[in-house]
Amino acid sequence: MFPPAFRRYDPARWHRTGIDGTARHLALDEPLGALEVMTKLTMQDEISHIWREEKVTLILVTHDLEEAIFLAGRVLVLPRKSAVAPT
Repeated sequence: MFPPAFRRYDPARWHRTGIDGTARHLALDEPLGALEVMTKLTMQDEISHIWREEKVTLILVTHDLEEAIFLAGRVLVLPRKSAVAPT
């Protein structure tokens, strides 16, 4: 059921994160930022596989534009400075 790269992770964490198939939405905040290049590419493929096969909605926060373009159906680029609402 799970892609090979996820088999080395603790199954108890799969349920808490929704990777066990119970979630329809996954929020990922810089999940691949600390990985070396080859592992990062493998995990990008695995995330893409989960998205296609499981039909889940993924919200991925990343500073890597290439990663965003590879994984996304839509990319939102936020401004550098936060907007302040007028008072």
